[in-house]
Amino acid sequence: MSILANKIGFLGCGNMAKSLIQGLLDRGCHPNTIWVSDHCNLQGKLQSLSQTGIHATTNNQEIVKSVDMLVLCVKPH
Repeated sequence: MSILANKIGFLGCGNMAKSLIQGLLDRGCHPNTIWVSDHCNLQGKLQSLSQTGIHATTNNQEIVKSVDMLVLCVKPH
């Protein structure tokens, strides 16, 4: 099974997550298989992602329950 066939979730919606998501999309991953969570939703990042078909939420638990693979994209502090 290809990694692109899995539901992939990202906790965090910063530059690192956006770069990884763009790489997945460039390689043929369908937007509706990508989930993103950001508890702050700074600058409306989640809204702009959801307009592309990516699942976006402020609820981390929703992401964890919905995906096959989880990527932590948070600052280490």
